[in-house]
Amino acid sequence: MVGAVIYVRVSTKEQTENVSLPTQLRTCEEYCRRQGYEVLERFHEEGESAKSTDRSQLQNLSTAFAASVATSSR
Repeated sequence: MVGAVIYVRVSTKEQTENVSLPTQLRTCEEYCRRQGYEVLERFHEEGESAKSTDRSQLQNLSTAFAASVATSSR
């Protein structure tokens, strides 16, 4: 089975109070299920602007990916 990670984000604190993140997550999980992908990890970014890559969950995703690549290339 192919592994996948999910990254969902909203850019304002107000958006965290509605259904945007859960809707994004559900849509991504349904897509992975239909494609036969195993969701390995989920990253949620709440109220972070896309103007910068200095976002905690994006950095966590990047670190996890780099570790995965390093492990798989051994």
